[in-house]
Amino acid sequence: MGQLSLCWEPEHATAPVQVSTVEQLRKLVVDLRAGTQPGDAVLVQVFISDSPWKAEFFAGFDGDKGVAWYSGADTPTPVTSHSGEPGNDQPVTYYLDTTDQEFPANSEVPADAVEAVLVEFFETNGDRLPTSIAWQPIA
Repeated sequence: MGQLSLCWEPEHATAPVQVSTVEQLRKLVVDLRAGTQPGDAVLVQVFISDSPWKAEFFAGFDGDKGVAWYSGADTPTPVTSHSGEPGNDQPVTYYLDTTDQEFPANSEVPADAVEAVLVEFFETNGDRLPTSIAWQPIA
């Protein structure tokens, strides 16, 4: 395992938050979720520190739900999390710093699942699409 860089606030553009263990990553997620309210819909950009162009990953948290987004060499088209159940049939918006990012309908999954897929991305060093959640291609 390498090191992850994470960005969700303006100051992270020049000084990303760094984590080098699963424990640090889990604590960061707990702290991030504790510091937000439902409706905040915070989106975190995540990349492998020593290889930032290897794969793109985003993790979003909004109360007890969230989203994930992945693009890597093994996915010709970027994918987002998929709930696998009928639910929110409208797109949802998450916020990275001051940028709005729309996610397709049915992309919200439990926040614990987003944390699990984020940990899997870290443990595999971004080498492949994480398999702990269902994915849908971005249309």
